[in-house]
Amino acid sequence: MEISFSSLLKKLFLIAIGFAAYRIISSTSHITVQVVTAAAACLVPALLVRLDVLHPWCWYGGFFALYTVAYPLLYMMGYANYGYDRQILLYPLLGLYTALLMVPGKSYSYGLARESEGFTVRTGVLNKFLYLLVALVLLGGSLYISRRGFSNKKDIYAATGLLMTAVFRIPLILSILIPMVVVDHHNRARKLPKNWILLGFAGVAAITLFSGERDLIFRFLIIMFLLLYYLGVIKKRHFLPIGALGLAALPLSAVYKYFFLSGQVSAGKTDRGFLYSFLTSDFSSAGQNLEYLVELTDSKGTLGFGRLFQDLVSLFSSGVTSLTKWFNRTYFPNAKSGKGFTLVGEGYVIGDVVGVIVVFVIAGLLMRVFYRMSRRNMYWFSAYLYFIPLMIYSIRGDLSTIYAGIINQILPIEIMIWALVTASRRRAERKEAKEGAGRTAGAPA
Repeated sequence: MEISFSSLLKKLFLIAIGFAAYRIISSTSHITVQVVTAAAACLVPALLVRLDVLHPWCWYGGFFALYTVAYPLLYMMGYANYGYDRQILLYPLLGLYTALLMVPGKSYSYGLARESEGFTVRTGVLNKFLYLLVALVLLGGSLYISRRGFSNKKDIYAATGLLMTAVFRIPLILSILIPMVVVDHHNRARKLPKNWILLGFAGVAAITLFSGERDLIFRFLIIMFLLLYYLGVIKKRHFLPIGALGLAALPLSAVYKYFFLSGQVSAGKTDRGFLYSFLTSDFSSAGQNLEYLVELTDSKGTLGFGRLFQDLVSLFSSGVTSLTKWFNRTYFPNAKSGKGFTLVGEGYVIGDVVGVIVVFVIAGLLMRVFYRMSRRNMYWFSAYLYFIPLMIYSIRGDLSTIYAGIINQILPIEIMIWALVTASRRRAERKEAKEGAGRTAGAPA
């Protein structure tokens, strides 16, 4: 009861902070004050859970701050493509706080759960064969790409078709499998399986370097960071140096995205300074797209709430497009590359303020389910670790981004691993029973 009361107080405080941020941003004309207020409002939830990076209030609020203020900062620096309206701060804050209020305010302790039988997945043959196989396939795929003379990932997909599409799916399997392998080994040997971690990293890093698919390596690194925090290897005192490395790696990864394919770098990313490179590496598109919708279109509330159903249908029918595709085809039909979208923008175009609330209630309930179930067993925990970068990436996408990640990635991979682990366990049990029967038959009467 005490914990529930504490969680209630946190949520009431969260609501108060949200209203205060709204009043400040609405009442001042100083952009700097607006941006600082929005950033602080996004980060307060992380402080309320004491920087527990496994809690959604921490990881979602932290990344949401970056996606929310990146475009306004570019505007202040004179590099914005469009104008600026304070609504691109207010709508995201409404969405963020709606989602976080769906999630329990208390942090879950994994200490006892980590030692339970449910958190010990005896990977068996997976540890010795499947993990090794997927890592080697990634290294082989990287070697194949490096020798074909491609210049970007569009060329790769166009020339190799289903073959490389399958190879690019393998890091997804690795990202869900590695928590099971690492925790299983750690629980038995009380140490990390460093060779397996390095092998997995080498495979994902190689396919990233030779394809330009940066999300593969960043997903892997985020999951490994969270996993090592869960195991107690990474402490809160390590957050600052690790964060500094991450800040440096993002813009560098954008600059050298296709260096190993074409030998060229994106010079335009560096000649405007580090901050510009960092903000445009991944974070500015969500705010920029929302600004475009708010200022340059009449799309507010025009698509209706039926689009929520179509987000799900779009996964199974090529005749139904996601809102990300709708946005790019409607407003940027001649663009050479996609501009992404914005989860906040989805709520905006389907129902204005109410639309934003509904979209983030859905997002918040999904976070609530995955976070609460993450204590149940290793399958749910590994799914939750994969779910975290999925939710982060969806900030510049739409609900179909989340649905696709759950239905097309997490669910089938978890089922495949469960089936293989179960088959391996039953095989071991039959072998043990057979050996036991043989010993009994051979014993003297």
